[in-house]
Amino acid sequence: MAVTIGKKAVELSGQLYKNDDYAEYFMFHGLAAELTETFCRLVHSRIDRESNIKNSRRRSFGHPGCPGLQHQRKILDLLDADRIAISVSPEGQLIRNFHPRHLLYLKRDNRTKSVYE
Repeated sequence: MAVTIGKKAVELSGQLYKNDDYAEYFMFHGLAAELTETFCRLVHSRIDRESNIKNSRRRSFGHPGCPGLQHQRKILDLLDADRIAISVSPEGQLIRNFHPRHLLYLKRDNRTKSVYE
C-alpha cells in the first residue's frame, strides 16, 4: 500500500523552509506527516474490513520482516505509484515526503506471514 496527501503539501513545506519560516515549517510538516499516517491507517482499516481479515500488520521498509530499500521500486511499480506522483531515487529512497508505503502482512491462524514465505 502506498498513500499520499499530494504534492501541494510537499510544495508548501518546501516553500516555508526556503523562506526560513522554520516555526511554520515544523508545524506544517508535523501536521502533514500525521495526516498522511492517518490516511494510511484509514486505507489499512478499509482493506482489512473489505477482505474480512483481522489483525493484519503494516511494515515499512527497513523492518526485519520487510524487504530492503532495493525492492521498493518493484513494489511501487506493481502499485502503479507513479500515477499518484510517488517515485524513488536510484538508491531506493522516496523522492517526495508524505508518502508512507507499507506492506500488509495478513494474519491467518494468529501467525504473521513474511513476504519471503
